Formats: sequence, structure tokens, C-alpha cells
Amino acid sequence: MYVPIQNLICISIDGLHNGMIGTYGNNWIQTPAFDFLAFQSAVFDRYYAASINLVDNFKLLWKNSWLEQFSNSGGDTILVTDDSDIFNHADASFSRKYMIETSENRIADSADATNFFRIFATIIDLALEQVTNRFERRFCIWAHIRGFRGIWDFPLEYRELHRDEEDPLPYSGFVPPIFDNFDPDELQSVMESYSGGISLLDDSLAGLLESIDSGEIGKQTAITIFGVRGFSLGEHRKIGANYELFSENVQLPLIIKLPDKTGAAVRISELVNPDNIAEFFIDITKNQCGDESKIVQLIHENKIEKNQLLKINGHNNEIALVTPSWFVYRKGDQMNVYVKPDDRWEVNDISNRLDESLESEINEILGNL
Repeated sequence: MYVPIQNLICISIDGLHNGMIGTYGNNWIQTPAFDFLAFQSAVFDRYYAASINLVDNFKLLWKNSWLEQFSNSGGDTILVTDDSDIFNHADASFSRKYMIETSENRIADSADATNFFRIFATIIDLALEQVTNRFERRFCIWAHIRGFRGIWDFPLEYRELHRDEEDPLPYSGFVPPIFDNFDPDELQSVMESYSGGISLLDDSLAGLLESIDSGEIGKQTAITIFGVRGFSLGEHRKIGANYELFSENVQLPLIIKLPDKTGAAVRISELVNPDNIAEFFIDITKNQCGDESKIVQLIHENKIEKNQLLKINGHNNEIALVTPSWFVYRKGDQMNVYVKPDDRWEVNDISNRLDESLESEINEILGNL
């Protein structure tokens, strides 16, 4: 039996690395809130961005004016963000919008002064406001966070959480680091600060889950949390927010919790992208998140028509293609091919060792683009 979805809380995070959360295989950063949410949710292992451009992803996520339709049907749509590009996005047709301004260009003294905590506290206040109003209207709260591609205001205590005594000092900058060439100590320093940011994000999420799960709101509300773009942490000799279409930047976390924990502990290995998530939101808008919802069908019964090919758009006509069994990255005249899902981080380029049938298949697809 499907539990009706009345409300939606959606949290999109820029710069969220797929390999830094426990449910996606990380075993050295404690992420109890993410792990608990994943236990109650469907976890998507092969969710990919549609573009390395932030705004282009939101064109898909907010397609067909479903936000406006949600509002016109009596729902309350609310945007909370610290990103001016998303606040001013042409398709951001929310009933209310809240811009969380960065107060100072320095590291925060405490967790509750950080952007993560301030945005999650705003989500909690807005959700509890609905309870106070006795759920007079359905609601959609969308929080987009610049995250790890935005300011690094993580307090020093968080940056030190995962540092051993003999390790270098954690990266102390406010601006996200960018390195094309680096030594092991520089990478370790950045990893310490980034992992501290993950712990800060996890603590922020814990407060939200406690507030939502403790009342009636949790029985009517779907929670979706996902990355929009990733962040390089040493892969392909890069550190930082860049525009390369490798998996550290385009293969992202996606977790969907349905009301009453329906569909809990489901692991989805099919290819999905922002277009699929948008269809899920559109179904919620139409009150069709029962048998009609493709994402719900995928979570429960794998009845969705599986994506056989996803295209990811980059800068300067760069593209990536991903299928269940291979990944292609084309930059100008250069083409790299990797075996999927085995080669998770595109380490072994097999473009010079393709068999004739696969080479023909790839060239045909590229020729039709």
C-alpha cells in the first residue's frame, strides 16, 4: 500500500562528493544522520547530473512549471538558498523565497553560525510553521545550499575532527581550495577540512530528521536530498570545484525517503538523472504518487523503463555518456572510455583497447548527438 505524499522537503547540495558519505562506501567519516536517513529511504547508486552547469540542472529539476502548478492547486512553495543564481533562476516560481546571506567572510566560531546550520534551521522553522497552521496547505520546501562549492565556514573544531596528530594542519581557508598539482600533504589538509564539512552537514541533517520524524509531519512528507555537482578530492590530479565530467563531479548522492518509511532500505542501481527526479515531483504535484509514480514504482517494484543512456553536458562542447556498462568522456578530439560500474572513478582508460562492436556503438551514438 502506498502512503499518499502531501508535502515535500527537497535539499540540493552543490559540491557533495559521492564517496564521502557512509552509505556510499566511506568508512572513515562518521555520518550517522545520513546513514539513518538511508536506512529509512531508497538510495540511488547511479544518479548523474545532466550538466556541469548548475543552472542547467535546475531547468530540468523545475521543468514544466510544476512548482507553479503546485502553488495553483493550493500548495505553499518555499525556496531557501544561499545561492543568488538559484534565488534568481527563471524557473524559481516559488510562493516565498528566502535568501540566506553570508554574514562574514571568515570561519564560523560555532556550528550554529554556519550556513549549513542556518539553512537547516530555516527549513525546520518553516516545516513546523505548517504544523502550527494545522497543515492548512500542502507545502514544498526546497533548500539549495552552495555547500562545498560555496564558502567554507566550517569551524576549526570540525576541521580537526578527522586529523591524526602526525597529519598536516587542516586547510584553513574560507574560499574553497583549487589545485591542479599538489603534494600528499596538501591533499590530506584539504581532505581533513572537507570531511569536517561533511560532519557539520551530517549534524545539521540530524536536527532536521529529529524534528520531522517526531510528529505527524513525517507521515505526510517525502524528503529528498541529493548532490547537484561534486567536488574533486585528488582524482585526476585535481582538487576543488572544476568542470571536468568525471564521476567525482557528476555521479552524485540521491536519497529519497517516502512517508511512513515506505520503500525503506531499497538500493537502486539503475541510471537516473534530474529529469527522473522532476517526474517524481510532478507526480506529487498531481497527487499521483501512488501506482502512477515512476520513481515510486522504481523504488518498490523496479517497474520503470530503465535508462540505457544518459548524456552529461560540459563546457566548451565537452560531453560525457554513461550506460549501464561503460562511460565515455569526449573533450574535443580526445575520447576516453571506462568500464562501468567497476571503474568507479575512471582510473583505467580503455579507449585504445575497444572491441569492434563497442567502438562502433559509441561512434554511432556520438555521431547522432
